[in-house]
Amino acid sequence: MHVQKDDLRGFLAWPIIQDAMVVGDTRHVEGHLLALKEDPDWEGRWRAAIEESLCGRPIRYRRYWRSSANLIAHAFHVMRFEACTKTRVHEYDRVIELGGGYGSMCRLFHRLGFKGTYTIFDLPHFSVLQRYFLDCVLGGRADPPDINLVSTLAGIEPTDRSTGKSLLIATWSLSEFPIELRTPTLDSVGPTDAYLLGYQDSFEGTDNVAFFSEVRDRAPDLAWTEEAIAYLPKNRYLFGIRTPASG
Repeated sequence: MHVQKDDLRGFLAWPIIQDAMVVGDTRHVEGHLLALKEDPDWEGRWRAAIEESLCGRPIRYRRYWRSSANLIAHAFHVMRFEACTKTRVHEYDRVIELGGGYGSMCRLFHRLGFKGTYTIFDLPHFSVLQRYFLDCVLGGRADPPDINLVSTLAGIEPTDRSTGKSLLIATWSLSEFPIELRTPTLDSVGPTDAYLLGYQDSFEGTDNVAFFSEVRDRAPDLAWTEEAIAYLPKNRYLFGIRTPASG
C-alpha cells in the first residue's frame, strides 16, 4: 500500500518500516556507538562507514547526527564479528544474507571494501525495496553479478568452496523464520566458511538457544564463538569461522 500510495523517497518513515526494521533511539545504540568510537579503527574505518545517506530520509541518531541507529547497530555487529573471527569482511568472496531488511547491511559491507557477490534472500516486496535502496546508495550497482536479490530457495546458489570464501549473515532474521523453514533454508545455502548470526533467546515460543546449538552441530569443523550482546539482554551473537586447522 505504501509503495502504491506514498513517496518512495521517504520510505524509512513509513510506520511498517519503523516498527519492523528500524532500531530506534534505544539505550543499547549508545553503547554500540561508544564501542565503535573506542575501536582503534574508528577514524580510519568506522567513522566514514556509518555516514548516513539521504536515501529513504532516515531518522538521524540524536547522539550522532552523521548516522542512524540502524547503521550504528549494523557496524557494531560487523565489528564484533571481525574481532571474534580475526577476519575482515572485505576478505570474503561471497556473502549470503537471510532477510536483508532494506539493504543497509549490504551497503555497509560495500563501504568496508567488499568486492564479491552479495546475495539477499527475502520476501519479494522487500527485494524490490532493497533494489531501490541499493541502486540509490551504491550508484546503480544492485544488479548481477555484484548483488543478487532472490525470493525463493531455488534462487540461492549453493556455496562452493572452490570459488572462494563465503559468509552467511542472519541478524535477527533466521531466528524469526517459521521453525519448519529454517533447516531447508540452511540446506539451500550449503556449508559456508563463516557465520555472522544474531538472535533473541526465544521468539513466539521457539527456543532459539536450542535451535542455534543445532546450527553449530551442523558445522562441527568450524570454530564457534557465542557471546551475550552487551547493552541488549537476552540476545546473542553466534560467530563461526573455518580455521586453517579445520580445513
